Parts: sequence; structure tokens; C-alpha cells
Amino acid sequence: MYETDENGNFTGYLIRDLNFGRFRRDYNNMIKSLNQDLINLFGLATLGLDNRVAPDGEAGKREATIRTKINGVTVEKTYTAKQYFEEKKDEWLNKHCERMYKPEYYEHYSKLPQRVKDQLGAIKTQIQAITSNYKDLYDENGVPHYEQLSDEDWIKLNTLWERRKFMRSPINEYGF
Repeated sequence: MYETDENGNFTGYLIRDLNFGRFRRDYNNMIKSLNQDLINLFGLATLGLDNRVAPDGEAGKREATIRTKINGVTVEKTYTAKQYFEEKKDEWLNKHCERMYKPEYYEHYSKLPQRVKDQLGAIKTQIQAITSNYKDLYDENGVPHYEQLSDEDWIKLNTLWERRKFMRSPINEYGF
């Protein structure tokens, strides 16, 4: 049994509580709308409408003051293009889907520089490379059995976990 969209076309997803086909379409529409806002508010004419990454470098540092009404009071807030993209995307995702972590996590993560996000992604890839070598690492309940790892892989995995932990923390391994 597969989902169908509003037009009766099959989305390719199994029927569940969340209609993934509709969610993906709505998410893509939100991304296009958000990119159009970036083009209009920040003058990022070279940005494509299908861009899914917050502008970085000089483009991400462009500023604009945005006025919004909250309870009848006009509030002005100055955003950089990167802040605006991340905040609006997280706001939409918090409203439209169940997220794994609390909203504060995503707020903190969005403030990280792109190079830190890239390094976290590289660490995640290295962790997956180590754990993918062990076919029965996870049991039927999804519980990992790290005792199966070789001593060398166990040391590498712990080192990667520590690097990842300190990259997310304002305090490094030396206490600074």
C-alpha cells in the first residue's frame, strides 16, 4: 500500500502517519520560497531556487533589517543571509515534522561555522567507515555491541567520538 498525493499519483512511500510525499513537496516549496526571500532581501542574485545550503562566505555575511509584527508591535531584527536561512528553515522544520533533538540543539548547530559543520560531517563519515566493517555490530533491537571491534578500531572510534564531542562544546579538551 503506497501513499498518493492530492492528484492521486503514487509517491513511492508506504502509507504512514506522516505523508512523506507531501512533506517532501512542501519542504521543496519552502526551500524555493526561502531562496526567493534571500534573493529579494539580501540581493543574492546568483543563488538558485533549489539551493539547500545556507549562504557562506561573503554572501552569508550580507545583512538586512527585517520588520515583523508580534502582538501588534513592530519589531526590527538585523539578520545575516546565513542566519536568516538557518532560522527560517529550522522554524519550518520544527513546525512541520518530528525532530530527533530539542529545538535548542538545532539553534546551536545553525550558529556553527560551515567549516566546523564540514569537519563534523567528515568525522561522521569516518565513524560510519569503521562501524560498517562489522556486519553484526547491531543486534535486532538496534543495540550496538562494540565488544566486537578490534582494539585498533575501538581506539579510533573513541578518538573520533571525543573529537566530535569537543567540536560541539564551547570548552575544549584542555578546559578552555
